[in-house]
Amino acid sequence: MSSRPLFTAFGIPVTFDPFFIFGAFLFYSWAGGGQRGMYTVVAMVVFVVIHEFGHALTAKAFGARAQITVTFLGGYASYAPSRRQTTRHRVLISLMGPLTQLAVAVPALWIVANRATNATSAEELRSTYDLIDAIGWAGVFLAFLNLVPLWPLDGGHIVESLLQRVAGERSRRPFLIGSVVASVMLGVLAVLIETDVIAPLFSGLQPPATESFGLRMVLFQLWQMPTNILGGALFLPLITGLGSASELGRINRARAHIHADDAPTRRELAREEVLRATRQAERSSWSSGFLAEYPSGWGPSPWVRAHVDLLAGRTDAAIDDLADLADGRSRHWLLDRPDHPEIDLLLTMVPPVAADGLAVLEARVHHGSPEDLVALATAIFVAEQSAEPLYLGAAGLAVRGLDDEAMLWLHRAVNVAPDPGRMAVDREFHGLHRRSDFQQLLGVAQRAVVPGAAR
Repeated sequence: MSSRPLFTAFGIPVTFDPFFIFGAFLFYSWAGGGQRGMYTVVAMVVFVVIHEFGHALTAKAFGARAQITVTFLGGYASYAPSRRQTTRHRVLISLMGPLTQLAVAVPALWIVANRATNATSAEELRSTYDLIDAIGWAGVFLAFLNLVPLWPLDGGHIVESLLQRVAGERSRRPFLIGSVVASVMLGVLAVLIETDVIAPLFSGLQPPATESFGLRMVLFQLWQMPTNILGGALFLPLITGLGSASELGRINRARAHIHADDAPTRRELAREEVLRATRQAERSSWSSGFLAEYPSGWGPSPWVRAHVDLLAGRTDAAIDDLADLADGRSRHWLLDRPDHPEIDLLLTMVPPVAADGLAVLEARVHHGSPEDLVALATAIFVAEQSAEPLYLGAAGLAVRGLDDEAMLWLHRAVNVAPDPGRMAVDREFHGLHRRSDFQQLLGVAQRAVVPGAAR
């Protein structure tokens, strides 16, 4: 996704993915090309943007920062909540996309359809009917299609939010399995319709009679929903089936990565999934320059919030963000990579209230001078008498290639609280593994945490 928006409206940036051009060509060809194809592409773009603004403006009303991306076969709105999103918030955000789309498409279809009755030539009538088809399909039909309760459509997101309200995260996998099964069933029905096995059930569907041609066109879109959804080239079953199977596969792969002997609980599996999603959102925020959508209960780190504000020229807001690094503040964030080069500048802006905290020391492992690292680690250790600043000090010295000094700090850390797992796994200590004194110290730490081990 491009980090540079094509335009911004209502404080919401809108970007266009280059793959959108390929999608537009497919829609143009599918509609038959010519004037009809152009109308279809334009209507698709307009109503996709309107639809996503429905999501984004609702999210913004609930205090989130939002952005819109128009991509291959549609678009999506991403948002970063500044506070916990309730089930009502999530349902309304999902619902307002299709509703906003319909609020614009239905009057537009009515107006254009009534204009057809005043056409003065066959060419004008043909052009009007092409526009009616484009608005009816891109504006009305796709809005109702999005309300079908299958993943990854908006209706599926609404159902998922309601299920999680009742049964929690454990409801997600059964819902996705049900979405796959329902998609297969819809695919079978689509094939039966195409082969005229049950086509007569739908061929007689006619909207109620009305004198208004505009109203007749609107009702026609509703009455044709069963045929449109099930007919054609398996449009809906392919989207929902592949989308549901892909998401289900991702969840299954995440569960498989956890060793079976550990016997993880469902709560542990759910937490692992949330942490993975949080790290992914943090990584996306750093790379795009916009705050991504984070899982419920988690948010962007103060570092990336300050980075985004600084890019937008909001220096005072960036300093306020960095104040959240202070010890004692509730930490519901993760830093995907502590070595982001942008943190060098941000460290110079940390306000005094947070300058002596562990979060700042974690950043100084990869940034700043060794003297600043040692001074801060020493000050925190004197104040807290814990091993954490000692391990962080050793890690920072090892990163800078000061191996002898790093070993001295590791000795102190092991004396306070031996942690052989950390010594063996943390990548900052990998360069020390070849040293015999490190291996001896690792053995000391291992024996210290295993009662009765040979000495």
